[in-house]
Amino acid sequence: MVNRSKRLRHEAALVMFGELALRSDDLDEILTEACRLVGEALGTDLAKVMELQADGETLLVRAGVGWMPGVVGVVALKAADDTSEGHALKTGVNAGEKMHRRAGVKMHQGRRVCRRG
Repeated sequence: MVNRSKRLRHEAALVMFGELALRSDDLDEILTEACRLVGEALGTDLAKVMELQADGETLLVRAGVGWMPGVVGVVALKAADDTSEGHALKTGVNAGEKMHRRAGVKMHQGRRVCRRG
């Protein structure tokens, strides 16, 4: 059971996010703030929004927090069945959440793309 003060903090954050979403025309700002809030709620330094591209197979890191420079808006991945992103698209379930939380460093194409928490 979530204690009362934690629940109140989550509710206040949700209200602030709702206000931002209503007053801002900047989708990148809204998505980045959503990533920050989700990361905070899950207790992780990393969060991202992946945007499915027109080919129906490629996902672009559209927004995120905690990632190294050159990831958000740049890195695109194929949504293969053996990836957490591909699995989430196919099933609607994010199987990679626990893996990402445990991994202090995430690698992409041989380079470090996130920092340790």
